[in-house]
Amino acid sequence: MPGAGEGTRCPADGAVLLPWRRGVARGGHSLGECPLCRLIWTLPLKTDAELVPLYADRESKDFVPGDIPPIAAVKDAIARAQLTAIARRLGGAPSTMLDLGTGNGRYAVAANRLGWGGVSASDTHDTPPTAIQRTSRGKSPVRFITHRNLVRHAGSFDFVLYRAVLEHMSDPHGALQEIRQLLRPGGVCYVEVPNIESWSARMLGYSAQSLYLPWHRVHFRSEVLHAVLRAAGLEPFAAGGKSMPKVADQLQYVAPSLPRPLAQVIGAALQPLQLLLEGMLGRENLWVLARRAV
Repeated sequence: MPGAGEGTRCPADGAVLLPWRRGVARGGHSLGECPLCRLIWTLPLKTDAELVPLYADRESKDFVPGDIPPIAAVKDAIARAQLTAIARRLGGAPSTMLDLGTGNGRYAVAANRLGWGGVSASDTHDTPPTAIQRTSRGKSPVRFITHRNLVRHAGSFDFVLYRAVLEHMSDPHGALQEIRQLLRPGGVCYVEVPNIESWSARMLGYSAQSLYLPWHRVHFRSEVLHAVLRAAGLEPFAAGGKSMPKVADQLQYVAPSLPRPLAQVIGAALQPLQLLLEGMLGRENLWVLARRAV
C-alpha cells in the first residue's frame, strides 16, 4: 500500500488494512480500511508524539484565523442554530455542558450566549482560546478545564459536545469511553465527524481537502460511527448528515496562494452548488446524538 508499508494492521483489532482507493494524497499519505471494524486509517500510522507539532497552536486549517466579518458572523449564526436544534431534540437546554476539544471556542461561547447553564470547555492547551477568555468579563463566564484535569470531573456533565475531534484521535474507542465517563448516567453526547462518503470524498478522492491529511487520523462511515459509539457504552438515538461549507477550503487546497478572503467570497457564491452535490452524493459531515446508559 503506498505510503503505508505492506501488512499495516488496524490499531483497533489487528486486521491487515486494505487500500481505500488507488493512489496517494499530497505528502505521500494514503488511507487503509480495516475489513473487520471498517475504520479507515490515515497511513503511515503516526504516534501521538510524532503528531504533537501539528497541534502546537490553534491556528490549524480547522480554525484558521482571519475570517472576513460576514463569514465570521455566518459561522457564529450556524453555531447558534445548531445548538438550538440540539436543545430542541433534547427537550431543552442541558443544565451542564462540556465543549470537549473546543478549538477556537465558538460553540462554547454560542451556548453561553444562548443562556445554557454551566458551560465548560476543554482541550489540550493550557490556556483558553481568546473567545472564551472574553467571556470572563461577563456575569456567566465559560469555565475552561485543561484536558489533564478532566479526570476530576467524571460524571459531571449532562451534555458533551464533541464535534470535529474524534477524527483526530489515535484511539477513537478510548476517546468515546472518556466521554462516557464524563457524562452523568442518562447524559447525552453529540458527536460530529467528516463523512468519508461525502460528495467531496466521492468526487475528488485523495484530492479532497476534507480528508485533511495527516491531521485526520481516522475516517468514518455512518454505520461505523454508530458501532464505535455503542462499543463505548453510548447508545445512538438520533443521527443525520450536516452540510459544512468546504468550497473555500478546497480552493485554497488546490491553489494555496489564493487569498483566504477571496476564497471565502467565491466559496459563498458556489455554496448552492455544494448543497446540490450534497443532496445527490452525501453530506460533508455526520452527526449522532447518543445517550449514556443509566
